Order: sequence, then C-alpha cells, then structure tokens
Amino acid sequence: MKRSTCILLCFAFFAISAFPAFAQIQLARSVFGNGGSPTAGGSFALNGTLGQSVIGVVSGPNLDHRIGFWVPGSIATSVDDQAELPTIHQLGQNQPNPFNPVTTIRYAIPSAERVSMRLYDVNGRLVRELIHEEQSPGYYEFTLDASRLASGVYFYRLEAGRFLETKKMVLLK
Repeated sequence: MKRSTCILLCFAFFAISAFPAFAQIQLARSVFGNGGSPTAGGSFALNGTLGQSVIGVVSGPNLDHRIGFWVPGSIATSVDDQAELPTIHQLGQNQPNPFNPVTTIRYAIPSAERVSMRLYDVNGRLVRELIHEEQSPGYYEFTLDASRLASGVYFYRLEAGRFLETKKMVLLK
C-alpha cells in the first residue's frame, strides 16, 4: 500500500471515530424513507420511524438507535421486567421458620379488599392483630418482630374478602 493511501485511511478513521455525532446530524431525510416523527436530543435531531433501518448509533432519553432499527428506550427484555398483579390469593410460609426473633410473611391479594392478618398462640388465643386495612391488589411482605413473645408455636391467619388461610410458625429463643 502506498504511503499516501495509508495516511488517507488513518485520517478517515480518526475523523469518523472523533466526530461520530456530526455524521448523524448530517444524514439526509431521504435516508429515512417515509419519514416519521422527529427525535431530538443534546447534540442531534433526526427524523425516523420505529422499525425502519438506519446506520449509526444515537441515544436519547426516550429511544435508542443501534445499527438496524429504532426502538423505544424501555423495552421488555424478559418476563421479569413486567410487574404483574396476582390472579389468586396466596399466603406464604414465614421465612425463616423456626425464627428468632424476626420473620417475614409474604402474601398476595388479587383485588382491592379489606385485609386482616392475626397472630394466635397454640391455644387459639389472639396474640396480636398484625394487619387490618384496605389494600390494593399486589404482592406484600410483613415483617414480624416477636422479640416480646415467648418461645413456642404460633399460627398466623390471613383473611381477605372470602379468602381465609392459616399457617404455623415456630419461635425459638
């Protein structure tokens, strides 16, 4: 390769890598085909359509463009990205169990309703009302601090609408 060709290639590489944003700004509208809505950010303003191919990389607060397609800035990439509401009532086993002195109880409510959770001793006597309120649909956690209770077996009971379930827990000190 001739020396002048090598210098020219080095200069072109430097110009492209040093000023990538300017190359984006100077793209003609005809590159985008049928147009679309304009997108603007700190140092760029482009017209494009979602799903339409364009060469380059541009990032903004509401969308990203990689070589290939315009995409919205927040796209679900897995099932875990989407928060779903429960479809059934659930009462989980407290964790840890046995515990000393703090444990966590998880439960799910599929619709807005009055929720009541009570703690009973082994003889069925009410020890403490843990929750008594109207709650929206969703997943919940309740942390129980049993530092003032004696060691032993306890039962916790969740009532929500027509749902009723009781589970056993063991406090070991």
